[in-house]
Amino acid sequence: MFALHLAAYKSLVNQERGNLKTHTLHSEVVFMLSGSKHIAEAYRVFGPSEGCADLIAAVFDADADALQSVQDVVQGQVAPLDALAAVSDATAVRKAYAVTAAELGVTPLAGVAAARMGNMETQGGKAAAAT
Repeated sequence: MFALHLAAYKSLVNQERGNLKTHTLHSEVVFMLSGSKHIAEAYRVFGPSEGCADLIAAVFDADADALQSVQDVVQGQVAPLDALAAVSDATAVRKAYAVTAAELGVTPLAGVAAARMGNMETQGGKAAAAT
């Protein structure tokens, strides 16, 4: 959940600064989640795919009609964000962010993911795993 909030915040900041790296605020969230400098890679890893069973739809400044339009397009049931932990795949997250066992010995998975996301901004690309 923390990584999602961080990606949304970073996207809003980039939009406010006129510094979006993608075409829309919503695609920026996917890009910010990735920790990669390649937008296509971000969508491959964090975007929806055929047969995806769980999806997070991020909507900014939406009124009731806008939220209803999203619900009309997405097939499935709406669940609260606190249900995210039940459908998260820690192994997939570890793989996506190249998290090592040594890192998890000192930092929770969400912290390592946040560090990767931050490194993308400061170092211009996907951060290598700590050794």
